Amino acid sequence: MPRVPSACSVVPHREAYVRNVQSQASGTGTNTDSLGFYSWNVPENLVFGDDNFAAFFGFNIPTLRQGLPIEAILERIDVDDRLRIAQAIHTAIVQGGLYQETYRILQPEEDALTVLASGRCFRDETGTPACWVGMIVADPLEQLEHQSALTFHCRAALEIAEQSGQRTVAGQLRTVLQVIQRWS
Repeated sequence: MPRVPSACSVVPHREAYVRNVQSQASGTGTNTDSLGFYSWNVPENLVFGDDNFAAFFGFNIPTLRQGLPIEAILERIDVDDRLRIAQAIHTAIVQGGLYQETYRILQPEEDALTVLASGRCFRDETGTPACWVGMIVADPLEQLEHQSALTFHCRAALEIAEQSGQRTVAGQLRTVLQVIQRWS
């Protein structure tokens, strides 16, 4: 049976990733408390997330660190969004593409929290879906008030290029981001 690393091997890299996001967000008004990171061990059906992810979904942090089934996450999504999100996740797993959806998370005693979730399902050496890695931005429209949509999407594309080993594309996106920053 193919080896699927614990928590999809993202835990050791999370600290560096968060520092990188915080560094990029510095001076843009982006609040890193609005970013939640998660991974999903697909074969074991266990979702792991950071403290922000736990807070967004209203989960106990130690429980989430043990891993929760994806169904527990989906139950917290507004019923009007749930089927669409489940279908989008399924499509991303089957087709291997990028997942990006906006939806509402039910909040106890508060209005629903609108989030933008992005992720991708990675496959093991046999082609079997193995690990889903992603991030959630709380109140994405508020974040975009402080950061242009172009910059936001270029940074997302840069992250994908770096993660997939597309060095040339990543270099070109860094140049584009520098030009945008000069003209902002």
